[in-house]
Amino acid sequence: MDKKTLERYSLEELLGYSIEAEKNATGYYNDFSEAAIGRLMKERFKNLARDEKIHAKELLKIYKKEFGDKDYVVPSGDELPSHETEFKFDDVKNMVDSLEKAITNERNAKKIYLYMAEKWDKYSTEFRYIAMMEEGHAKSLRAEMNLFEGEAQGKSQGKPVVMDEIWQNVRNRDRVD
Repeated sequence: MDKKTLERYSLEELLGYSIEAEKNATGYYNDFSEAAIGRLMKERFKNLARDEKIHAKELLKIYKKEFGDKDYVVPSGDELPSHETEFKFDDVKNMVDSLEKAITNERNAKKIYLYMAEKWDKYSTEFRYIAMMEEGHAKSLRAEMNLFEGEAQGKSQGKPVVMDEIWQNVRNRDRVD
């Protein structure tokens, strides 16, 4: 997504798109948390979900202040990236693909926030701060993705995570008794 694409949308539309994206990201990370094993992984994704929920609330406050209500408009069309909200934890490839979607979402969000910061001086600090947080999310998700890819390829350092245990937990979670 480039600047030329973003220029086709009003700030109101980009803000509405961003609110919706943050709400979707909240659900995405909550779902990740539910599927995760171990306290550290669960808490990690709960924290990401909390961050995204806070972003949505703050953006909604700006929307209400600027446009008088909370009924935001999400632009239609396919020029803006879709909000990836579904994932699978069936195997390592699906898990890595899901993390890659999350990284892409975070990087797209960062681009939009930096664009809005440039165009909307009044909220420049807020947008730049959220953009910084999104970049931090993307970097940490990339590190997690690399860890899981390494584990899957038998290239872990130190005591390896037992991938069979992860997938056994996923299968047990999905099983209906």
